[in-house]
Amino acid sequence: MSELANHFRARRFRIGESYNIGDYRPAAESLALARQDVANGREVYSTPAANGRREDSGHGVPFSAYGESRVAWFERPESVGLRFVGKSHDIIKSNYAYSYGLEHTGYFIDEFQHETTHGVVYQLPARNGTPRYLYGVSDPYNDGPALLSLEIVEGERIDHGTWSGDPSYDQSARDVAARADSMAERYAEESREHELAFHAGYEFGELGDSIKKNRRELLAILAERKRVAGVEAPTLCNVIRGKVQSLIAEIQEAREKRESLFDEWEVAQPVDSSNEYAANQWHLFEIFQEGTSCY
Repeated sequence: MSELANHFRARRFRIGESYNIGDYRPAAESLALARQDVANGREVYSTPAANGRREDSGHGVPFSAYGESRVAWFERPESVGLRFVGKSHDIIKSNYAYSYGLEHTGYFIDEFQHETTHGVVYQLPARNGTPRYLYGVSDPYNDGPALLSLEIVEGERIDHGTWSGDPSYDQSARDVAARADSMAERYAEESREHELAFHAGYEFGELGDSIKKNRRELLAILAERKRVAGVEAPTLCNVIRGKVQSLIAEIQEAREKRESLFDEWEVAQPVDSSNEYAANQWHLFEIFQEGTSCY
């Protein structure tokens, strides 16, 4: 099911020059394509960087996310003049000048701990000897693409006569890497929340299908019981009664579970779009609803 969920999310993004953030396929169409992908063994790409892109610009449409006012997916950062400086955990490491470093190499983006993302730092051409950085997160599904904040951070002027060339010795690079690490942590946290919402919605749909199947079986048993109502068969009646009671109990349990899941994720659409928390909760409920249609 997790594989289907990944393909479903990937297929929600439209491909082509008309791509924009928020331009999604209908859920039913996305589900049909996702099932074809699973059946055909197609490799999954689950980010806008891989599924919707503008070949001429080298990056996607800017949008707001993960605590940043403007971010964009760069499929090939080097194609727009960006030089890869390093991963956050490689930049923020202990050396003879700094005794501290990051104690991890990335964050899990899914509850099954299959995929990770980490902070990344890129550098624009220096200006008057002053380095300029962009920071962001790696694409957890593909090597190369990155989601970068469009805020340019200026570092300290570098004395190339004394600098070793190792960014872990440059305080400004370490500071930018810390921003990237914080962004990656938030990205991963939201990704895990989204997956939980999707799986909860999928379970909701699965339980609904189970209720339908049990009701059909229950009605069929009751119909046959009517046809043999005058037959003296106490053992058979006990078997039928036990099966009926079991099906009724399963239906009731499934209904209660569905009600609990819906109550857990349901929220009203926020009137104030500037309320970030309310907007995020509404988005999670939308993902939950998408999951219900995937079973």
